Amino acid sequence: MKRLAVVSLVGMPVVGGVIVPAGPSGAATRVRAVISTKAGPDTLPNSTIKGKGKKSKYKPTRLSAAEGTQTTCTNQTFTSFTLTNPGKATEYVTIESAPGTYTAFGPLSGKSEAGICIYGGSAGGTVIFGLSNSTGSVNYKSHLTVTAID
Repeated sequence: MKRLAVVSLVGMPVVGGVIVPAGPSGAATRVRAVISTKAGPDTLPNSTIKGKGKKSKYKPTRLSAAEGTQTTCTNQTFTSFTLTNPGKATEYVTIESAPGTYTAFGPLSGKSEAGICIYGGSAGGTVIFGLSNSTGSVNYKSHLTVTAID
């Protein structure tokens, strides 16, 4: 399975320096957290987090998104897609760091949207996001699979 590196962007304080395997070989790609002020495609794909706590889920659960063409995403490079949390409660986003293993990616405050930049993979590569409790000790069932289209 091809893996993409991911950077969290707009409105989402995140954990920086998370290591995400770039592929089954175990090679790692460093994930950096930055704020993006740069637009992506005219219409960005979006997934909305519905519900709260252990009942929270992504809708839709699959997206196709454009990759940034740079070798890393920085504060003003590119936004591939957005995550929206229309509820009042903070939701805790995770990222799959190894098959079936999720690590903290960052909290998404209530009534906010976060821009996400994916980069470093190739068309067909995927990255999977999850949701957890505030301590990361319980991972919820809902997942969002993002596939690169370029």
